[in-house]
Amino acid sequence: MNDPYETLGVGKDASDAEIDAAYRKKARKKHPDHGGDPAEFRMICAARELLKDPARRGQYDEYGVDADDPEKEAMGVIEQMIGNAFLQDRIDPLKMIRRDINQGIVQIRLARSEKEKRKRQYSLQIKKFTERNPEGGKAVGFIEAKLRGLVDGLERGIKSDDRNIEVGELALNLLKDVKGTWDLESALGRMTNGPDYMTETVWRTTAS
Repeated sequence: MNDPYETLGVGKDASDAEIDAAYRKKARKKHPDHGGDPAEFRMICAARELLKDPARRGQYDEYGVDADDPEKEAMGVIEQMIGNAFLQDRIDPLKMIRRDINQGIVQIRLARSEKEKRKRQYSLQIKKFTERNPEGGKAVGFIEAKLRGLVDGLERGIKSDDRNIEVGELALNLLKDVKGTWDLESALGRMTNGPDYMTETVWRTTAS
């Protein structure tokens, strides 16, 4: 997605008033009634809407995504894979895209599981540490704050993983009934390419 801050030409600490002022300035120049590009005008309007919504802006600031448009993110995932997938003539490009998205989801789930494990470990250590140092003190407070910061970072990572899993699953759902350009007859006609071709075909087909 386009960076809404860049679209409006404001900094990430911009106030609502600064966002509105930047929007009015850009909108006057790009409005279709004044000869502006309709697509650019829509982009400017969308940027203002995102930055004026605290929840969406917070999500964008933290994860670089728009909390209001997971489908657009899912289409972005598909877009990243189209170029390479449709250059392949030994496998259905749509099957290749689905396989890669599935593999990505598996990797994210594994990473998420590891974050959950570390979060539990840190949380247990914080509990033990505070119980054994009931009187507190500067060093105790410093160590506890650092441990809690690690837990907070892992929680943010888990939320990001959950979002990426949601987007990946949505991308798979969008592709559910889409047919690719590969066909068995054409593939059989290329089997004279030899053993390397056959090995790659079997691997790609069975890996999905």
